[in-house]
Amino acid sequence: MAGDESVQVLHLSMPRNGSFSMKAAYEELGLPTYHGFVFVERPRDQISWYKAVDAKYYGNGEPYGRDEPRSCWSTATSTSGTGRTTKGVIRSFFTWKMWAVINLIEPLQTAKPVAVMQNLLYAMFECNDEAGWRRNARRVSREHTRTRSGTRSRESVCSSTSSARGGNRCASSLGKEVPDKPFPHLNDSREFERWMKKFQTEEVKRGVKAAAGYLAVSAAVFGGWDAETGEIPSGLEEEIDQAFENVDLALRTAGGEGWSQVFRVRIYALDEAFAEDGVGRMVENIKKWAPDHAPLLTGVGVSKLGQPGMRVEVEVSAYAPRASETTD
Repeated sequence: MAGDESVQVLHLSMPRNGSFSMKAAYEELGLPTYHGFVFVERPRDQISWYKAVDAKYYGNGEPYGRDEPRSCWSTATSTSGTGRTTKGVIRSFFTWKMWAVINLIEPLQTAKPVAVMQNLLYAMFECNDEAGWRRNARRVSREHTRTRSGTRSRESVCSSTSSARGGNRCASSLGKEVPDKPFPHLNDSREFERWMKKFQTEEVKRGVKAAAGYLAVSAAVFGGWDAETGEIPSGLEEEIDQAFENVDLALRTAGGEGWSQVFRVRIYALDEAFAEDGVGRMVENIKKWAPDHAPLLTGVGVSKLGQPGMRVEVEVSAYAPRASETTD
């Protein structure tokens, strides 16, 4: 949901069961959405999510609110004639699993709030680590599909391979006029990647602004993607240059003074980036962007970064100018 509107549709599914396509379809019908990852970019929601997951799945604290969404998955509710209109979506397990490993679990290991998402996913799939998730994913997904398939009539199931017909059913069942345009069949992998990039950029801007009343702010992690296209340069030196430039751009966009605020730099990089040419380029950028002071610099070698194709990430900590000017 968005804002204070009342809930009109409760759409529950495992990640990437046509979720981005259905989100776009609901919005086309004039129904605002609260997509599964919206809480990540709404800080005021994150504590609520953390408490809910911790209490429900890990027994820490009192149950957080009512468990009505979960009850909607029960066989009794799905088959009862209580005025609810229920629709199901089916999807190939193998393509879903491949997407989830590559685009959901691994990127979120380097994003925030990772703890909530990790705890939720581990609880859903009855495991304690990624290895357990891989072992249990097929079983849990198939059990979920069998349960849903057994409580739906054939007419109510919308296959992910026939989204246009499913979209018409969705609009009709909600009492909405069927739009005179193709169903928004989006590619979840690309849409999720775009969302992650947008979130990371906006989170940096918000973090710097929100911390203006404090002495210092941790300004998060910056990759070397192009600010306009989102593409990662093919050359290592260009990627390093772009990552440093992105730091300056984000700090200035948030109302700061760029690299002149930075007092600590931590560079996460693959082995190839720590080769002689890569280290030299990093040092050149430090001298270029911080010519009048020497930020504390640390290099950390990693085997993998949050986005496929990335070789370098730059994390900085920066002073908030207004805070330092008003603190005696």
